[in-house]
Amino acid sequence: MGVWPEVMQLVDGRLFDEVSYERTGLLAGSHPTASGYYVVVWASDRAPTQGARPCFVGPFPSSDLAFTAASKLKEGSVSNLPP
Repeated sequence: MGVWPEVMQLVDGRLFDEVSYERTGLLAGSHPTASGYYVVVWASDRAPTQGARPCFVGPFPSSDLAFTAASKLKEGSVSNLPP
């Protein structure tokens, strides 16, 4: 997986980042449909460019679990992600 994991929340088909900015445009193409918290991972080793498509990991039932997963992704401990 790439870098730049971010935690976002999907509510009623609308995606919000951690400062409540709506990022629903990222849902174009294949995207999650279940509400919850997601770790959004960009498939690049650089900052995401406009038009880049992310991968979604989740949903997690709480932001705490999603942030824990994001930390593990940053550390490269993908096999230790919380359920």
